[in-house]
Amino acid sequence: SIISIQLVSRARAAGVVISPRDVFRHKTVAALAELATAVEAEADPWLGDAPEEELVQVDQDELNEFETQWGTSK
Repeated sequence: SIISIQLVSRARAAGVVISPRDVFRHKTVAALAELATAVEAEADPWLGDAPEEELVQVDQDELNEFETQWGTSK
């Protein structure tokens, strides 16, 4: 039902994962609470793990030189 989809959407926005099917199978809040899993921040699989240090360090003079050589596109 539409209400179950709204419930699932609001739960997900609050950081809780349940499915519409779960809503119909586990009809009480207590049963859904036992079933629900918290959403964890996941690393984007396309990006991999973030490095611990900066990849590139550029000072203002280097940025100015880059802009002089390559210009800016607008």
